[in-house]
Amino acid sequence: MNSAPDVLILLGMLMLGMALGALLTHIRHKAQTARIVQELEAKCRAQTEMLQETQKNGSANPDAA
Repeated sequence: MNSAPDVLILLGMLMLGMALGALLTHIRHKAQTARIVQELEAKCRAQTEMLQETQKNGSANPDAA
């Protein structure tokens, strides 16, 4: 019965491969999420700066409507 240890080794290798794949997928998703969050923060920061500029220019130059 030499095949039993071989099967156990193959199953162990399969489980380790699946665990490694799951770990790499998790890391990749975290990296993608971090990149998306950084992009959103940059957009919000840019919009906030534009709004502050508009408010500053609007209060300095009031229109005589």
